[in-house]
Amino acid sequence: MNITDQNITNQTNVSMAAAQAQANGISPQVSISITPTTLNLGTRIADGLDYSYLNRTQITVTGSDWDILVVNENLNLYVRSEGPFVNGSNNILLNNFRYDGFSNSSLPKTVFATSNSKVKSWHLYGFLYDSVSDTVYSNYYLTIPLRTSPGTYTTTVYYTAMLE
Repeated sequence: MNITDQNITNQTNVSMAAAQAQANGISPQVSISITPTTLNLGTRIADGLDYSYLNRTQITVTGSDWDILVVNENLNLYVRSEGPFVNGSNNILLNNFRYDGFSNSSLPKTVFATSNSKVKSWHLYGFLYDSVSDTVYSNYYLTIPLRTSPGTYTTTVYYTAMLE
């Protein structure tokens, strides 16, 4: 994202990263893909206003399991940030960066955290085998605080899919 303050331009970028986890079972499979993997949030003025970035990241998750002993597993999607947007010794604190979406209408705008937060869950009912595959979209909201120093600010958002 470019932040403009007194005709000085700044840029803020969000990198996306996927982590995958496996579950107990005979042959669990979990996959996740994220598009795009880098998101430039554009040019902004450090004006304290809240900017919306709707449906900016597409997350596709797939999970399946052959399991006789465990019934009613969930494929869970988690999100976290590595930390605030950083530009050298300057930063934009995480309480200015929020998300919602994920085809989850009950999920309010939530401040990013550095630990995993569950944003979506799919239930697998199968006694022997079940699978799920779905694509959801995330929304981002960013406030550029007044007097934010010019420069390029970056952070990384991590998405994790777990069969639990």
